[in-house]
Parts: sequence; C-alpha cells; structure tokens
Amino acid sequence: MKARTIPAITGVMGFILGVVLTPVFLAGQILETELLSPSSKIQGTLAHIAFAVHDVDKTAAAFEDIFGVEINPGFDVKGVAFPPSYGGATMNVRFTQFEANGVRFELLQPLDGPDDVRSPWKDFLEKHGEGVQHIGFYVDSTPEAREMLISKGGKWTQAAAPTMSYIDMDPVLPITFEVMEE
Repeated sequence: MKARTIPAITGVMGFILGVVLTPVFLAGQILETELLSPSSKIQGTLAHIAFAVHDVDKTAAAFEDIFGVEINPGFDVKGVAFPPSYGGATMNVRFTQFEANGVRFELLQPLDGPDDVRSPWKDFLEKHGEGVQHIGFYVDSTPEAREMLISKGGKWTQAAAPTMSYIDMDPVLPITFEVMEE
C-alpha cells in the first residue's frame, strides 16, 4: 500500500504546484515583457537560416537529397551594397532559397571580385568554412533593431535595402543576425 501512496501523493503535489505556480510564472513573463522597451530586445519572427557555401548548386543538391525537396538553381545577384562600416563597396553573390520542414533556408556563395573587396560571406568562409552564416528575423523596424544590436556590441556589415540589415554579433555571439521588415 505504501508503494502506491508515495507516487499518488507526488502526483497530486505536482498538480497543485503546477496549478499554483503556472499563473505566477506567466504573470512574471507578462510583467517582464511590459517592462522591457521594444528597443531593448529583438522582437519578431524567424525568417530564415542562411548558409555561406563554396558551391550553391552542389549544396542545394545535398539538401534536396536529404530533405526530399526540389530547389531552384542558384542565381547571381550583382552589386549587393555594404555600409560604410564594412567598406562601402558592393559584392556579387550566388543565391538560392527553399523551404524544408517549415523552415526557410538560404544558400549564399560569394562570387569572385577584387581581392580588396570584403563581404560577410567571404569572411565567414575564410574564418569558419561552410556553415550557418546568419539567421534572419522579421522585425517591425529595421533601423531600431539594427541600432539595438549595435548597442549590444554588433557590427553593421550589410544593407542591401533600407529595410534589411546584417549585424555581425561576433565576439558577443558567434552569429550574424539579419533583421528585415516584412
């Protein structure tokens, strides 16, 4: 009889604690959210996960095989602009995107350019090899999100459009964030 009593008491206590503490926990989250100003954190939704790669088409074929999805061939995007904080130059990139398991992925291959022209993709490949180069988030205000990330130690590395910015968070975090408006 004692062997059944202890699990029963434990279950009832767990239920009671759950009923009592869950509202307290949720109230704390709501209070915390209300106290934080919008400019003090990234608020938005996941847009995509992007990989810097040496060969977009080869990598796309591997993703197709693994996820069983069809991926459009890569295409070249010319004259991608970089802000003054990253040399103010332009760079070319081979690009494709696709969705698998409810997540959008991007593949980015820096194209040849002058040796003195840097790009976030070239720098990432030289430093880390192929891998996740950035994570994109949709935000309400690109300038506000960009400035908040810069205030946290990030470096503004790309601005292909007024409503899209890359912010490299190294050494604070080992990732670049792309913030953009929908």
